[in-house]
Amino acid sequence: MKVLNTLLKIALGSAALLSVGAYAYLFTPPSPDPTSLPKGMVSLYSAAGQRLLRTSHYQQDYESIKQYFVGQERRAYCGVASSVIALNALAKRPRYTQQTLFDDATDKIVPAWRVALNGLTLDELEGILAAKNARANTFYAEDEGRDQFRQKMKTILTEDNDYLLVNYSRQTLGQEWVGHISPIAAYNEAEDKVLVFDVTDYQYPPTWIDVDVLWVAMLAKDIQSNKSRGYLIVSNT
Repeated sequence: MKVLNTLLKIALGSAALLSVGAYAYLFTPPSPDPTSLPKGMVSLYSAAGQRLLRTSHYQQDYESIKQYFVGQERRAYCGVASSVIALNALAKRPRYTQQTLFDDATDKIVPAWRVALNGLTLDELEGILAAKNARANTFYAEDEGRDQFRQKMKTILTEDNDYLLVNYSRQTLGQEWVGHISPIAAYNEAEDKVLVFDVTDYQYPPTWIDVDVLWVAMLAKDIQSNKSRGYLIVSNT
């Protein structure tokens, strides 16, 4: 019995330590952890990345996203950070932070604590943006074609009153973690690459990705929603 009690205390102590570790991992700001980009992806900060930007004819949203960019403050806050960027860019002023985004209206859609644990599905992200009086239209990759995506992206990136947020599988791209959400800031049609302004800025820079490669990552299933990933178009109501 004494041995069993000792083992039980050890087990409970280990569980407590794991809980504390999990809390620290999910609920505290991530530490800088620069990671190499997979082959074929191009950092905006490289000479090639700057050339792609200079020769892009679709970059209307670039300056606004750059001005209002915020990196995610928690591991699962990619949708939160992307929402803050889009909402502040639409307002042309810093209206929200990753703390003030949540209120009674958003908690009815998904509570903040659950977002910190699981992130956001596209439906939940659309609901939060609507609660902030923005118009958000969700498009699932499984219901779309990549040519439709290209055309909508080109239209958005020549206007200044709407923004594009993409939801894709990191694993499909050869990166770490599973699902991710970030805004698109530019498109280079000649090389068919999009500039994803990655909100995981402690790990990845703004990155040029082939549309075909990104589209496959957007087709990946989100196990929380049981639907494919995709994108949102965010505009003022």
